[in-house]
Amino acid sequence: MLEKHDDYGGRTNNKMKTARTFLPLALIAGWPAAEQALAQSCTGLTDFSGHYMFVASRSGYSTAAPAPERVTNIEQKYSNTPVGILLRGALTTAPFAGLGRVVADGQGGLYAGPADAVYITTRVGTYSVSQECTLSLTLTDGFLPIDLIAPPTPAAVRFTGVLQSRGGESTVIQTSGGDGTMVTLSRAHQANSCSNATFTGPYGLSAQGVRLAETDAEATTPNLGLSAFSMVGRIISDGAGSLFLQDGTQGTALQLTGTYSLLADCS
Repeated sequence: MLEKHDDYGGRTNNKMKTARTFLPLALIAGWPAAEQALAQSCTGLTDFSGHYMFVASRSGYSTAAPAPERVTNIEQKYSNTPVGILLRGALTTAPFAGLGRVVADGQGGLYAGPADAVYITTRVGTYSVSQECTLSLTLTDGFLPIDLIAPPTPAAVRFTGVLQSRGGESTVIQTSGGDGTMVTLSRAHQANSCSNATFTGPYGLSAQGVRLAETDAEATTPNLGLSAFSMVGRIISDGAGSLFLQDGTQGTALQLTGTYSLLADCS
């Protein structure tokens, strides 16, 4: 999780969150959100509308049986789009992570596009919102070519969660086709208004996850061992595409430096 700090170490309201993949932490961090949800009521589909960025992940191996193999004459079973990557990860059993954006139309429809799309026009699912602010999503891969000889049944995964922050954010969990996938949706800063300069300044950083152990390319059986890690610290974004980890990061030997780019759609 990235949380912006001011120059005096205090917090501002500008937050950037990633999916919480460590279950005990997600439960604890979820208490304030749950209390907020209880204090509000929802009116329906219009409470979840607009552009949303999503972060999806599964931190461990799913205990559920993998989804049945899709029968189709099309060699490609999932599109190489953010939604396709999410569905492929959710319907298999291995750890994965992905991000992208969807648009909720306020009438129960979800739309998305390729990672570099300017316009969002492809329908990728449906959603519903209850009076108790329960959000239910069904995502499908709408980007594959059409097979007229043997049309496949589109891959579909259902997710359920709670709408928070008056429709500004929701974390949903996988409820069909497997288990263990968590998706956090956050309303975009403002459609077509972002640039590298939007992500500027010091941010508090906390992270937890797992790393795949190094494998021996010549081994007959790959080493799929996992090792957990956690870290806290402070990262600086210069507003021009570079990231710097400030001294004092605790909890891991990971080296965190690099670059970033922020598109106009805030992805």
